[in-house]
Parts: sequence; structure tokens; C-alpha cells
Amino acid sequence: MPEKALLTVGDEKVGLTAKELELLQFFCLHPNQVFTRSQIYESVWGEDAFGEEKTVTIHIAKLRKKLNDHTRQPKIIVNLRGIGYKFIPPTGDHA
Repeated sequence: MPEKALLTVGDEKVGLTAKELELLQFFCLHPNQVFTRSQIYESVWGEDAFGEEKTVTIHIAKLRKKLNDHTRQPKIIVNLRGIGYKFIPPTGDHA
């Protein structure tokens, strides 16, 4: 876990929970790779974590909102129906 994390979206500073930060860090370390909810859950919450994979869906929705990626067709954290999720790093003016 990084000592200090600061997320800015545009000119605005955005606060993240510890799990949102871990989730974002996971995605940033694995750009353009597809992961199932189960794989994300095990990587971020740990193999021995207790809970449901739906937790991943809820945290991704919250993270999308904070990244201004909560439209009907997200462009940063993309859901591949029936497969999982993929993080597409913003480029150019959207970075």
C-alpha cells in the first residue's frame, strides 16, 4: 500500500476509501487485462477474505463514479458482459 495517495480528476481532489484505493491500484498494475470478479476479489480482498463477489461490483460502481466514469458506457473500467472487467488507462486529454 502506498504511503500517500492523491487522486485528482480534472482539477478536483477525490477521496477514496482504502479498498477503492487498493482496487484502483490493482487495475493500474494490470492495464488492459481482463479479470473475473472472482479474480479481482481474491487479489484485492485476499483469498481468505469472507464476503461475496458482488462486493467487487459495488466497489467498481463507486470507483467509476469518483473517476467520472459512471455513464452507461464506461470507458475506463469496462465490463465485458459474462467475462469480467478491464481497466483501460485514460490517454491524451482524458488522463
